[in-house]
Amino acid sequence: MIDLEQRTEPPRAAERTISLADPESPFPDPGSVEEVLLYDFETGDVESLGPSSWGGGRFSADGRYFVWPTAEGTGGTLRVRDMETGDERELGSGGIVHAFVEDYVLYAMNFPRADSDWLVDVSTGERERLPIEDRFFRASDGLFLTAEAGEDGTPHQFTVWRGFGGTALVQVAAEDVSIVDESTVAAITSPVVGVASIYLIHVETQEVTFVATSRQSLGTSLHGDGRYLAWVEDACAYDPGRQESLSRVRVWDASDGSLIEIDRPFWVADVDEGRLAIGAFGPQAWFDIETGEWLGVLPTSGEMVGWSPDLRYASVGRLLGHGGRCG
Repeated sequence: MIDLEQRTEPPRAAERTISLADPESPFPDPGSVEEVLLYDFETGDVESLGPSSWGGGRFSADGRYFVWPTAEGTGGTLRVRDMETGDERELGSGGIVHAFVEDYVLYAMNFPRADSDWLVDVSTGERERLPIEDRFFRASDGLFLTAEAGEDGTPHQFTVWRGFGGTALVQVAAEDVSIVDESTVAAITSPVVGVASIYLIHVETQEVTFVATSRQSLGTSLHGDGRYLAWVEDACAYDPGRQESLSRVRVWDASDGSLIEIDRPFWVADVDEGRLAIGAFGPQAWFDIETGEWLGVLPTSGEMVGWSPDLRYASVGRLLGHGGRCG
């Protein structure tokens, strides 16, 4: 078990600031989303995929398959579309689509989950229930992450696996852990006097690299792509005198160890191939970290938002049963 040092030195100043223009979408705002919508940024088309309160859909890593939840009465059904041929078929009952895991779709039967998450094979429709009740579960780049919640202020206990049902590589005690790439995870400690510490961990060698300290008024998630690692500083902090949010996105560049700051408050939703996505419950918009150029902007935030790898398509939906990120 790796126990991370909780450092308390103030966060250092950023070497670079990105000033972003207001994000503008080429699509009109649909208002309250009561259905799953699929946006095509190349043609400008918006397709309704039917009513649902299970959020949007997800694309496979190669962009070929798209899976989304539909709703009939009180039950949910998963559908898959081949984006090359347009062919569709049902995958059986299901609710929230969390992610693609290799050739499988990770989904929950409902929200909040009643039992556990499931995997369904996109090709065969075969299903497997994950025995991870009352745990976190994440998957990306061939790594799988499970965690058991800590008690009485103790850190969560994360386990990183190579391959689903494969070998446990490393265990980490932390506030949160996220998968960066096929060999690395990022971890953040619980804050001490309002300051948390961020580390990278190589899962094979268990080498630990300190990244930065971060002001934390609320737990934050880490998102990275191997070169960039992003998080929210002072999440949900507010200055009533100036009537403005104090939160800022920070990005660490592994190529030179520099820190980049975004000049406005956002939630970080994802980082991929030098692109950073903003959004509280999924990527509403993407911009290029080097240039600050907006690459794709949805007219609504939606929930459980999914994008194709080339950012041509995006899917949004509505998810019932939760409040805002800042309570």
